[in-house]
Amino acid sequence: RVDKFTATTAVPSGNLGTFFLTNVRLVWHADAAESFNVSIPYMQMKSTSIRDSKFGAALVVEVMKRCGGYVLGFRMDPAEHMKTVFKELSSMHAIYSREPIFGVDVNVQQGRQRHLDPRADSAADDERFEQRTCRER
Repeated sequence: RVDKFTATTAVPSGNLGTFFLTNVRLVWHADAAESFNVSIPYMQMKSTSIRDSKFGAALVVEVMKRCGGYVLGFRMDPAEHMKTVFKELSSMHAIYSREPIFGVDVNVQQGRQRHLDPRADSAADDERFEQRTCRER
């Protein structure tokens, strides 16, 4: 899923760009130069808010200190549009803060057993690998 919002200005640079909300991150790029961009996974966000700035109301995203500690601002007109984006962004941030998606499914019980004795199944795994490799040849 990707939501695209055009006519989004980065604050304070004033660069006009396009803002995207995906299922795992927000992305913004300048329309004049797509290499001028930012991509922030929801898991790295500290907070989201709408604040007043010298340029008017801005959607503000704070990144965790360990991930750079950035504070980024974006202006969107009309204000209702920015409120809609804020609501969606806040929702996605809350979901990923509570139940992050790391890209793989992990069974904690199996993982713990493996780490207790990493050699426990290695002989059986090696044998299965050898048999499969020999059959494929």
